[in-house]
Amino acid sequence: MYPLQGEHMPKKKLTKAQVNKKLQSIRKALYDLFLDKFAYGTESYMPMSAKKIEQFHKDTVSAILRLKK
Repeated sequence: MYPLQGEHMPKKKLTKAQVNKKLQSIRKALYDLFLDKFAYGTESYMPMSAKKIEQFHKDTVSAILRLKK
């Protein structure tokens, strides 16, 4: 059995295009969160630091580039 079962488990393996699309949407969302945190600092509702958001963004971009190989 799979460790993550339930209604959120994909029924089939995602295609390369689907994975790329999901990673791109994550990248865009992280960029928006980073800009908000950077612009508003402690007044931003984003609970993570700008440095942590930037690291997640770099990791996501790295995954996108690896996917394209």
